[in-house]
Amino acid sequence: MPRDGPQHPDTVLVDCHHAGIAGDMLLGALMDLGASGKKVDAEIRNCTGELGTVQMDLSRVRRASISCTKVDFTIAQSKEEVDMEAALRRASDPWVRDTSLKVLESLEKAESMVHGTKGEHHHLHEVGRIDAVADIVGCVAAWRDLGLHRLSSVSTPVALGGGRTRFSHGDFPVPAPATLEILKGVPVIVGGERELATPTGASLLVNLVDEFAARVDITALKVGMGAGSDAGDFLNATRVVLGIGVGETIDHVDIIETNVDDATPEAMAHATERLMAEGALDVSITPSLMKKGRPGNLMRIVAKPGTSSKLGEILLSETGSLGARIFRGVERVKLRRETRPVNVSIDGTTHRARVKLGYARDGRLISAKPEYADVARICRKTGQEFPRVQRAILEALEQCER
Repeated sequence: MPRDGPQHPDTVLVDCHHAGIAGDMLLGALMDLGASGKKVDAEIRNCTGELGTVQMDLSRVRRASISCTKVDFTIAQSKEEVDMEAALRRASDPWVRDTSLKVLESLEKAESMVHGTKGEHHHLHEVGRIDAVADIVGCVAAWRDLGLHRLSSVSTPVALGGGRTRFSHGDFPVPAPATLEILKGVPVIVGGERELATPTGASLLVNLVDEFAARVDITALKVGMGAGSDAGDFLNATRVVLGIGVGETIDHVDIIETNVDDATPEAMAHATERLMAEGALDVSITPSLMKKGRPGNLMRIVAKPGTSSKLGEILLSETGSLGARIFRGVERVKLRRETRPVNVSIDGTTHRARVKLGYARDGRLISAKPEYADVARICRKTGQEFPRVQRAILEALEQCER
């Protein structure tokens, strides 16, 4: 349903169901959306300055007759070996630095898994180059500059391609082993005769987007097209869409659960805190009746695809349980959500609070819930009861909506 007045995006969609994703293609799409070349180039230079000379070049090209932005890097005086972790730590923005390091961690874990090694890939054989550093920090810096880290982010299923490709270790099927390892638990599309998703592109994707959806309802406001190599009449480009989410979305999550009958409440509370800190989307504990009539608890974790193995190990180590069940790719339906700040007056003093809103497919507001942390903060400052502050925030929201 179209909205009156200025429209502000609340959702970013990475569309890689057709041509997959690579670092340079994602960066091209973000630059096409309007990311600051000056800011992105500055972060790239911060991270690569000690490794060589890197120049980011932008050009307009056509892919299957569609105009796109192409990113190329001109590199001079590059060192043969690149310590990617040290390079990415030189990013000036903390969010860019930390997110870039998470991207690298995903790459290193995948390489270690497929090669059967641990902690030996600080100089990754396929991506440990200065241009990979530029791809990673460039994409993360552009994402940050556009403010996409503040929006809901979603990706389509990822096209991986097919056929064969050659690496330094030999002849391999497409997708590359590391790419498939990174995208475990993520909906993918396999087929064709070319490589469409690279390990760097896959790692950027799983660390930047919140969810992968089989269907996304979105009102598009702006589109960025990032070009890959010229593939004739095949539109070899990654598309990033800024828009307004419409109604519910369908995505996929993993569910991890185990029965616990001998862990103390303190141990389960600690396990919950650690699981949430390590990236769990939700943790719940439900009383249950177990074997031999013993009372116990069912611990259930909702996790992003690709994180369930790590979270499952934490669950077992923290609770002492001998096993856990993992349900991968469980479909989840979500309302379109928005967080709106409101000013609320309590006893003559104005306070700022956030309200989480949920919208139906036709645009109707069907859920409004003040952020708990903000309600608690106002209660502490004013000495007022939680229900009263909560009601005052909702009344302030209603006044804003009129």
